[in-house]
Amino acid sequence: MGNRSISEFPAEIHTIILTYLCTTLALERKRTQESLHAHAKPIIFSRYDADCPLPEDVSSPALFPYNIVSVCKLWRDLLIQIPEAWTRIVFDVAHSPTPYLDSFLWSKDLTDLEVVIFNSADIAGLRAYQSETDDILIREWKNVLAIQQAFLPHVSRCKSIIYNLNFASSLPAPDVFLAQPMPHLKVLRLDCKSDDLTLSRVLSGLQTKPSFAVSFPKLELLSLTGIWFMDTVRLAGEEWITQLQVSNTSTLRISDFTFPEDGIYSLDTFMDYLSRMSSKFPILYLHNMSLNFPYTESTSNTEVHRFGPGLHFQSVSTDFLSRFDLLCGRDILLCDLTFQDCQVPVTYNFSAPGSLVLDGIRDSADGASVRNAINCEGSVIWVSNCPTFDDGVLQWLAKPDRTGVPGTIIEEDDIPDSDLYPAPGLKVLCKLVYRKL
Repeated sequence: MGNRSISEFPAEIHTIILTYLCTTLALERKRTQESLHAHAKPIIFSRYDADCPLPEDVSSPALFPYNIVSVCKLWRDLLIQIPEAWTRIVFDVAHSPTPYLDSFLWSKDLTDLEVVIFNSADIAGLRAYQSETDDILIREWKNVLAIQQAFLPHVSRCKSIIYNLNFASSLPAPDVFLAQPMPHLKVLRLDCKSDDLTLSRVLSGLQTKPSFAVSFPKLELLSLTGIWFMDTVRLAGEEWITQLQVSNTSTLRISDFTFPEDGIYSLDTFMDYLSRMSSKFPILYLHNMSLNFPYTESTSNTEVHRFGPGLHFQSVSTDFLSRFDLLCGRDILLCDLTFQDCQVPVTYNFSAPGSLVLDGIRDSADGASVRNAINCEGSVIWVSNCPTFDDGVLQWLAKPDRTGVPGTIIEEDDIPDSDLYPAPGLKVLCKLVYRKL
């Protein structure tokens, strides 16, 4: 029998091959996710930060089924008939979404859909070219709107919804998803790289009070921008927070906001909302936040707020941390505390008897920022990418008369070359561990 082109095989053979591929890849992906979960280290969210590209295992168009449907019309037509191939739906809004707008229908009535809507267009180098930035914004907004119209009838079937856009103004409002019960939803992320919403623009857009459902029993991660978080809590009200049903270990991630000194978007108001939500979201993650007014320690506050057991800061300003610390209750105890990519001031109310994570701490030559962070204690301290965590810090830790010695173990994640940690420092570290054991 002579050589035959693959297009000459019966459609049934193609279907068997594609179905097998779909099943095999689904099992492989499940094993990978289970392995990552089993070997998880302390919570560091940089993998899905809005200002970083999404990892290829989430957004790459080279992944199944998009790599297959682009080969030929036959494979596209056959894959459309396999609902299991369309439980992971990805849109890059830098390009027209039209070819895949019906992909929600192709999944039939299957649940646990994973939807990713992102923008691969890079705006980092276009700040000086307003016209090009405006073109990207208009294209993003139009494409997101087109996807939204096709997506909305199917949101209740989703397990994961991730928006990773360039502009906050293109993000859908949270009530688009929170207006109905979501029995399968585990992750809802509405993230952006640039917060182009002004407070006056947000207020003028809120013409009617939205409605909110309360049943999200599997929700593990809710990620919102600062404005949308505060508007959601303010408009939903205290009764909604009381009745809200989410996973017992849910994480609330809030990002991208510069707080005014007064008003409904002030840090004091924000802290009040966080304190109310902490009963439903015990793990709190704050990213890229600052103040638009100079912080002074004498700033008065009328109420203290409590959170826990997990509190994680990334890329937040020193003034924000100082003001946040001032508004915390003095008896706040955190099982886990993280400082990532920020400079840590002297704090008075943070105490972490569990894990303390220091990653990429911005510091002066004397290591004051690292020492301020370590003073929050921690039975286990994870240190990564902190050049000032050196012999001087280890000697300081080992002093018998130092108050607030952290706990039993210090673990240096991704330790640099050994010449940066000479023997004396390692000896001090060993003594410290031995003394605390």
